[in-house]
Amino acid sequence: DAEFEQANAAFERNDYAAARRGWEALAGRGDGRAMLKLGWAELNAPAAWGPDAARGRQWYERCAREARLALCASNLAWELANGSHLPRDVAAARGWYEQAFALGQPSAANEVGLIHLQGTGGAVDEAQARAWFRKGADARDPQAGYNLGIMLANGRGGAKDEAGALSATRAAAEAGHVDAMNNTAWFLQNGVGGPVDLAAARSWYARAADAGHVAAKANLAAMPPAPATPVAPSAPTPAAAPARVVPSPA
Repeated sequence: DAEFEQANAAFERNDYAAARRGWEALAGRGDGRAMLKLGWAELNAPAAWGPDAARGRQWYERCAREARLALCASNLAWELANGSHLPRDVAAARGWYEQAFALGQPSAANEVGLIHLQGTGGAVDEAQARAWFRKGADARDPQAGYNLGIMLANGRGGAKDEAGALSATRAAAEAGHVDAMNNTAWFLQNGVGGPVDLAAARSWYARAADAGHVAAKANLAAMPPAPATPVAPSAPTPAAAPARVVPSPA
């Protein structure tokens, strides 16, 4: 750990030669943290470092395969999906996101689901998108649970399942997902997936509003002061908002 911290400190004071020597020595002994640092630096460090994108990819790949760090796989996937420092290859990105999920990063399942949903790595496949959102939700990723709720509520990628939609969305809301709080309130207000519960709907709208959700503030203000029969909306529930994991050096 002292050797690792010394290399980190060298990088912070712009002594890139010392940082590289320290991290490479550790990486040579199988230290995944050092491989992660090297992968990130080769793609993101200042010009004085002498970045080399191909070498950065090699470090990320080695880190994921040998040290089995999920963050290396997801950082590489992000780079390939966005084409920031490496040629854009969404199909390859999907594979690395799948590897990141297998290594224990729940949010990577949401990214795989979005790639299938949007068709950016091949044909649109809503059934696969729904399956990956479910994997992420089962692993307690709030964004995946929110997206799964939308798919289930609208019958996308499979049969409509309003009870499942409410369950997945409420779990995401309980984990702090603000859009899921608003959707949970809407489901409860309108009896989607269970009985109407205006008191609970008000509570969820209020929580989302307190977190700054503009639509929740309007929805809360428009709620009737006493129980009333809900009116079926003419529009479906809100569309999913993709979540992105931006690579970080640590």
